[in-house]
Amino acid sequence: MPLFALIDCNNFFASCERVFDPHLVGKPVVVLSNNDGCIVARSNEAKALGIPMAAPYFQWRAVIEQHNVHVFSSNYALYGDMSRRVMDILAGFLPEEYFEVYSVDEAFMNLDCLLRGDDYAANREKLLSFAEEVRRTVRQWTGIPVSIGIAQTKTLAKAANRMAKKNASANSIFARLDEATADAMLATMPVGDVWGVGRKLSEAYKAHSITTALDLKNAPEEWVRKRATVVGWRTQRELRGVSCVRLENTNEHQHSILHSRSFRHAVTSLDQLHEAVASFTGRAAEKLRRLRLVCGCVSVSVRTNRFSSHDYFSNGGEAILPFPTDSTIDLVNAASMLVEKIAQEGHGYKKASITFFDLTPRNRVQTDIFAQPDTRHESIMHVMDTLNKRFGKDALHLAASGSAQTGSHAWQGATDERSQRYTTHWGELKVVRS
Repeated sequence: MPLFALIDCNNFFASCERVFDPHLVGKPVVVLSNNDGCIVARSNEAKALGIPMAAPYFQWRAVIEQHNVHVFSSNYALYGDMSRRVMDILAGFLPEEYFEVYSVDEAFMNLDCLLRGDDYAANREKLLSFAEEVRRTVRQWTGIPVSIGIAQTKTLAKAANRMAKKNASANSIFARLDEATADAMLATMPVGDVWGVGRKLSEAYKAHSITTALDLKNAPEEWVRKRATVVGWRTQRELRGVSCVRLENTNEHQHSILHSRSFRHAVTSLDQLHEAVASFTGRAAEKLRRLRLVCGCVSVSVRTNRFSSHDYFSNGGEAILPFPTDSTIDLVNAASMLVEKIAQEGHGYKKASITFFDLTPRNRVQTDIFAQPDTRHESIMHVMDTLNKRFGKDALHLAASGSAQTGSHAWQGATDERSQRYTTHWGELKVVRS
């Protein structure tokens, strides 16, 4: 029987801000979403004030000002780089096949290689010692605090991590290694907080008196499979300690890459809409190359403000590429042609999205004698990625995306309260002494 650990960075965005400004430690901090619209991260002190997750910023501005809450615009360059550093550290503890990056601030580990047989009680001290070493190393090397949950399935590990965040006396580590401990944990967990249980399914469960994770574990198996399909049934089995969700440690399961942003101001110029989509395509293409994937299909969608009193307009389209590619040049050309087809003059666009589908590992692409990619693009993309990594985002970019670094375009998000990009921009390095 396998054993999993979930490592989760505590209040990640807020913690990143505190790493470079220690004066924020112990003080309430919130981080805002794109365009400073909603609250997407809160320190524990901000949570204690009752500030909810995903709340519109303007609705809580009075409370935030009253309690001197420190407010930051999203600094994705900083958060992304800090995430990479944390994940690189975690990946060094176990062989590659035992590690999975789950999200920007979460990772799973399969701890089988640390065990001697299935006697978890005999291995408990070794597991807790390992978890403490992981927690201490990440904190020492990056300044980011993490919580670690250990259990026999990924779903139970997520639940154990939830308990770890509340278990400050145990250094934010919680190990569920026996059924009695698991049941006590699940009894305090609302069913809607179970990994894989969405809002609609949670409401359906509650209508049948299934209000906690323990209720779901003990519900009739046949009823769960009928009502929640095989996915819900697997979740129930995971709560019962039967591992049904394997560790994903490759990019083969990634089916799409999405880059979507709302605009700070309505974009009425199609030229600026083209620039925005080109910029988003460049971002997605960078990720595509990082994952060593190529794309066979590009999709673009645009829409106006759905809450505006004017006529709402939304449209989208997709293009099958002549050959799979990771070239920003080819992908921007495809996206630009789609914008020509789907966008109309006379609208104030508020959001655009670019999505890559039909993803394939770069080393598995079959060439077509009738449609060959331009081999020069590979060298150009390598130079572009190298310079941007060294000198910061958009140091080198396609002219089609405009001068993104000037911050003058209507389509660029609000960053009025953004902190410095301390780790990714030469001009914004932390000053120790001036």
